[in-house]
Amino acid sequence: MKNKGYISKISSVNRGFGQILDETKIVVNFELVECNYDFVRIGDEIFYDLVQIYDGSYEALNIEFKNNSILSELDSAYQKQNKLQCKVNFKTPNGFVLDYKGVSIYLPNKELQGTNLVEGSDTTLYIKHFSYNANIICSLNSNSNSNLVSQFQKYIGKSDSFNFEIIEINNSGLIVADSSIYGFIPNSHLGKISKDKIRQGNTIKASVIACSLKGGLVLSIRNHLLYDILVDLNDAFNNQICLSGEIKSFYKKYFIIDYKGIDLLLNKNYVLNNDNIDIKQSIYFKIIDFSWTKTISISVLETSENGLVSSFRRENLFIGTVQNVMDSGLLISINENYIGFMPNFEITNNWKLDLSIVKEGQKIKASITKFNYQGLYLSRLLYTRKIRSRLASKKIKINDTVVLKIYDKMAKFGVLVRNEAIKGLIPLENILPKEIIEQINILNFVKYCKLIFKKKSLIKCIVSEVDDNDNKIAFDINVHEIDNKEKIIQIFDYFKNNTKQKIAVIDFYNKKARKDL
Repeated sequence: MKNKGYISKISSVNRGFGQILDETKIVVNFELVECNYDFVRIGDEIFYDLVQIYDGSYEALNIEFKNNSILSELDSAYQKQNKLQCKVNFKTPNGFVLDYKGVSIYLPNKELQGTNLVEGSDTTLYIKHFSYNANIICSLNSNSNSNLVSQFQKYIGKSDSFNFEIIEINNSGLIVADSSIYGFIPNSHLGKISKDKIRQGNTIKASVIACSLKGGLVLSIRNHLLYDILVDLNDAFNNQICLSGEIKSFYKKYFIIDYKGIDLLLNKNYVLNNDNIDIKQSIYFKIIDFSWTKTISISVLETSENGLVSSFRRENLFIGTVQNVMDSGLLISINENYIGFMPNFEITNNWKLDLSIVKEGQKIKASITKFNYQGLYLSRLLYTRKIRSRLASKKIKINDTVVLKIYDKMAKFGVLVRNEAIKGLIPLENILPKEIIEQINILNFVKYCKLIFKKKSLIKCIVSEVDDNDNKIAFDINVHEIDNKEKIIQIFDYFKNNTKQKIAVIDFYNKKARKDL
């Protein structure tokens, strides 16, 4: 029998942005629990299973939302720009709140376009901005995907910051808009700005960190104000440079560390003698997980000789020791510093798992699946896949053609790709000539290419380099494939305002085509 309750609070400290969450904490019937469901809204009625996990805390699993089918219907209406019939509930200083089958939808004054609405009356509208975990915004006019793409061009590839009007302030962050498009600023990207000091209708300045047809723009005040510091943090992560910061505050499982105005999160298990740590104390650390869009995680233990990041990024193949066998999984020590958790579903893909054969002190193969302020999570299945991939890579030869899936958004070093047998990288040097890379703003180019190299899309490639020692494979774009030709033309368009650079890039791909024939 499932528990019945409702969402009464959503933690904003650990949230990511838009519909991507670092960690969701919800209060169900006044009990703080973890939640494995990303799409949550305050007031949602739910049915759930309450399960105690390995660290003693509780987790709400198998959540069923009473209104989730209606939210899915609204999501579909947004994607297809279908017209909806709604009832006007009440007026606010900045717009109207409407009702659609029990779900509230917000209509800002700027979308009325002179139309007079009366409380209690019916009206037809289109969804302008949809979110499962924030306000849904509507308009009296439709907004096709083609129009959205043209509107995004104003922001894609730009390092500048833009002015936006605050439309809504909610638990997750701020919903903002300019004259043509809506955006979202999560709490983690407000920087030092307090919600108590801003109001609907205020104008703020923010930089774009992501965009999509579904979620609109994702914006950051933090990145706008502290861009240079984030660049330094990214460099410190890539080169594993030791930094120092000041302890700002602490919660049950982690500390918040201030580094030049940016909050970094430190798991209490990543510090020796954490009981002796005080507020405003200075500590030395290394970054273990960096993100331009989400939380940055650090560890004090990485400053010792038994750090994990270097091995994690190089091979991610470990032999651990079982410390404790629990109903939910295994606690495994990787070295003297770190103990990780391997859930049951990461031990074996056999549905009938017999934990009685696993003993404390037993050695077990493991790869890291997540290493940040939330904890260290391990997988035996990933270790097995990596070994199989290593064996498969030895059978791959240069100039072999393969179909791969783009499994992460483009980064400044290139595009990560994989299939069931192998994985590798389309390096930036195979996308642009080196002399052009040295001339342009790489981050701007990467932002531009997010709509070209779409995550989870397929791309046909040619093997350009195989490193058997480090099990690394580099790929090149197959320039003779029709789908790839469209991508290449879009790359050319990035240089439309610089004829000399555009000619160099075109010549770069012409040489590839002649070489492959």
